[in-house]
Amino acid sequence: MGFFVEAVVALVLAWALLHWAGRVFRWRYGFDPGYQEIHLVPTPGGGRISLYRYKPEREGSGLPVILCHGLGANRFNFDLGPECSLARTLQRAGFDVWSLELPGRGKSRMAGQGGLFGYKRPCFFDDYVRQGAPAAISHVRRQTGAEQVHWVGHSMGGMVLYGILEGERAAEIASGVAVASPGRVVPPFRLPFRRVTFLVLGLLPRVPQAFFARGLAPVLACLVFTRLGSLLLNPANVEKRILLRALCFLATDVTRGEILQFLSWSFGGDMRSMRDGFSYTGNLTGIERPLLFLAGGKDRLAPPDLVREVYERVSSRRKRLVVLERQSGQSQDYGHGDLLMGKRCPEEVFPLILDWLRTVEEQKEGGGPGSQRNG
Repeated sequence: MGFFVEAVVALVLAWALLHWAGRVFRWRYGFDPGYQEIHLVPTPGGGRISLYRYKPEREGSGLPVILCHGLGANRFNFDLGPECSLARTLQRAGFDVWSLELPGRGKSRMAGQGGLFGYKRPCFFDDYVRQGAPAAISHVRRQTGAEQVHWVGHSMGGMVLYGILEGERAAEIASGVAVASPGRVVPPFRLPFRRVTFLVLGLLPRVPQAFFARGLAPVLACLVFTRLGSLLLNPANVEKRILLRALCFLATDVTRGEILQFLSWSFGGDMRSMRDGFSYTGNLTGIERPLLFLAGGKDRLAPPDLVREVYERVSSRRKRLVVLERQSGQSQDYGHGDLLMGKRCPEEVFPLILDWLRTVEEQKEGGGPGSQRNG
């Protein structure tokens, strides 16, 4: 009995220490937010999404831009301070920018969220495509009076874009940018006991990634130089202070629904709905809107070949694929996360996205496909 009590006390003290450390590190590495407004938008079933608005600094684009983060991430995917912010770059160029946080993050809520374990039913990728994203598009259009929006997604955020473009809301997307977004899930290494892992993780309400990322930020910042850390980014391509900010602010918990769906996709590769079996992978050929694809030459989570598969399958008349790597003239072989937080993103990545959005608005008619491995 004494050992049990000591173990419980030790766990409580460790939790308190990590919690305190996380608060200290968030204060130490904090920065001024760049947004001007927060919009909370309800979704069907009692959930809600949040949109952080960056109002244009000068008159520019007539169409707003929605930014959508990846798995285990949030709105900070696109803003880690003035020196590393796609959101602020687009804002300065005259775009009305709306950074979306999907349910389960920040001020957003999953339908049925609450109770002892934080949920009553899982929120799947399908809910992002069919509820969260449509709610965001409708709200932004209503607030701005625009008939269409641009959508820029990183990793899962780009996969959500594919899902939107396969549905009835596709016409509301003027163009899309998919950054490191594959059309199927292929594990970067062999996962032993995947089915057992699927069952065990399926019992958890969420993987508490944010708590440990904040509390252990300086330690984890060193571990990115290991083989495991290189899955997430190319450590040679990220400044330490930006990496520490990402650990303290960008990392979020992975929800039960996300765990279940992404693990199920890893079994067969085909991305299917958990609700009705709809194949997101199988319907890529139905996508016809203008699309820019960006891939990192050293990305192990969304390798260039997987991104190229999507590029080749979609039916868009205007599409472009750019692989960012040294052999194409970039300063580094980009990984997964550093496609938006790399040292040279303001010079090498953000201009590609900005030029694409401007070109689409200037040439809304015509244009043909183009694939290239350089910027």
